[in-house]
Amino acid sequence: FGAVKMAEQSLRCNGCHACVESVGWVTSCSHLFCQSCGCAAFEGRADPRCPACENVIESTHDALRFDVQPSESYRALALAGLTPSVAVDILNQSLSFYTYQV
Repeated sequence: FGAVKMAEQSLRCNGCHACVESVGWVTSCSHLFCQSCGCAAFEGRADPRCPACENVIESTHDALRFDVQPSESYRALALAGLTPSVAVDILNQSLSFYTYQV
């Protein structure tokens, strides 16, 4: 029941507070942005910073674009080849991030 209830909640952009429904951006400092806010903050910037906390985005892995509803083929391949302990660690981090956002 708890997992179903969590799935019903929409993630909101930490910039404009709009629902992130298709594509979003996530940062290593645990902030989430809609496509518009993320592109404005991270694409083509010489020294990108997180709009929510001003942390410097030092690497391309510190701000990632993602699909909120990825395809079935992506879902099938995303964790393929990883050990169960790595997959569980990723799941735990994902749940912690989601809980922090909602």
